[in-house]
Amino acid sequence: MQDTIVKDTTNENHLDFVGGDLAINFINTRRMVEEQLTDTLQRDSDVKAWLRRLEVPVAKGSLPFRDGVLLKGAKELREIALAAVQDRKSGKKPSLVALNRFLADAPSHAVLTTDDARNIRVTRV
Repeated sequence: MQDTIVKDTTNENHLDFVGGDLAINFINTRRMVEEQLTDTLQRDSDVKAWLRRLEVPVAKGSLPFRDGVLLKGAKELREIALAAVQDRKSGKKPSLVALNRFLADAPSHAVLTTDDARNIRVTRV
């Protein structure tokens, strides 16, 4: 199934926030709308607009890396988050390998672990 854009992504107001949670709203940037898989994140500017709407600090001006890198990273992180949520919903302990690999690209980052009770612990390295 191919992703389509249902709404004009040049306007921040097209973004829907229905999850009541930052991670769920992030996952919901790709969802079914009228039986079509819809991705509201099509450009770096869409990612920045989404972050601004949720009052997540965003760098002003141009991005310090080439076009498309922010979008690619956001989509990768979204798929990692979706897999973790699906694991939790099915009663499984979520695998944190992909998320820790993603976080490890930052100069200082969190490392996530789970215990037997499926609680997630965060350690900064």
